[in-house]
Amino acid sequence: MRAEFAVSIDSATELLRLSALAFKDLAGYVAARDFEGDQYRKGDELNAKLVEWGQKCFAVAKDLRAEHRKTAQFILQNFDILDPMVRRMGEDWMSTLPLADELAKGARADLGRIGALVDQLTALDEQRKHEIGEVTGEGPWPSRFYTIELDRALVSMRRFLRDARTQPVLRDMQMADRPRTVFDFNQDLIDLEMSEAFFYALQ
Repeated sequence: MRAEFAVSIDSATELLRLSALAFKDLAGYVAARDFEGDQYRKGDELNAKLVEWGQKCFAVAKDLRAEHRKTAQFILQNFDILDPMVRRMGEDWMSTLPLADELAKGARADLGRIGALVDQLTALDEQRKHEIGEVTGEGPWPSRFYTIELDRALVSMRRFLRDARTQPVLRDMQMADRPRTVFDFNQDLIDLEMSEAFFYALQ
């Protein structure tokens, strides 16, 4: 896993280095108003490079997200977690993965299945928040996992599902395989932020 991370991180680092140089060139090009002399030719070339590198960055980010998730699953399945609340939190995180997997299908995702998963997880979230409220001495991470991270994912998904029924253009945009969509945002929440809360709770 360390080797896989290293390859993806090296690739991301190189893409960031190249894009930083292109952004610097573009800033100088605009500041000097060189576009007035070449009819935007260099600007269009720089923009095309940045779009290409942005697409590659998005692909590498998905690789890193998958590797982070794989690491969290490995820890959960292979380490003896003594704190029952932390183990339950890890198991609950695992129960969110089918939703992340369905979101990863993008435009091919089944909205009916997504709705059913969101309903199941909403019921689980409410049950866990009630249980945490009755337990004293719990650290902040189990509470954060449910009241912040899982809540954020479920709230945004319920809003999306409601809007998707009446706004097909918005639905299609948010299901597209690109950054900053509802689908991408919630995959990040599940695979990265929720598993990160689980990591911190282990400490």
